[in-house]
Amino acid sequence: MLKCDEKFLWNLLSLSQEGNFKAGRFALIYADELIVAHTNENEYKSFISNKKNEALQSRIIVMKIPYNVKVSDEVKIYEKLIKQSDLRDIHIAPHSLRVASIFSTLSRLKESKKQGMDLLKKLKLYDGEDVEGFKQKDVTELHNEFSDEGMSGVDPRYVINRLSSALIRTSTKCINPLDVLRGLKDGLDQHASITKEEKERLLNFISMARKDMSATLAMKRTSPSIYPLK
Repeated sequence: MLKCDEKFLWNLLSLSQEGNFKAGRFALIYADELIVAHTNENEYKSFISNKKNEALQSRIIVMKIPYNVKVSDEVKIYEKLIKQSDLRDIHIAPHSLRVASIFSTLSRLKESKKQGMDLLKKLKLYDGEDVEGFKQKDVTELHNEFSDEGMSGVDPRYVINRLSSALIRTSTKCINPLDVLRGLKDGLDQHASITKEEKERLLNFISMARKDMSATLAMKRTSPSIYPLK
């Protein structure tokens, strides 16, 4: 909504104040409406920093919608996006979407202050898995620890774009977990807007996703050779 022309926002202000708005040469149009709109956080911060928007700001109820923080749900998001894209006819090997989901979900989590709790344990707890030393009842406490958890991190569009790039790179009709991890890493090298510190942080999450995949495959006794990313 906040990327719209400023004149459109004036109409919203008129509508919220008086219950009517002016459209061109027409007379005032009455409208008793609840307007539901969305924007991203950067656009919102720019909007509230502009003093000219104070009247409209006071008439907006803000509901923050964070990114998903459950790996299994993130996989479902990718599956849905893939069905709607040119990737729908591509074979995606088992664990490929899971490693991508682990990477993106880790980027959205915040380090807990609870003793013995690291990001990977937190990720598994959020996804309903059992973690040594913690129970599912601890999840509510972890959620309450940070009110803005999930409001930043890697978005699903980045992952889908990297899956597309991995497909182009391999020139095949199949993508495996290593292709995905390489694609994610290459994307960070090409990302001009992230800082060196943020890049190192995200590279660490790629490494964590690869190790988790290796452990999962080893438990199922189907582990292939896992080569370091280059």
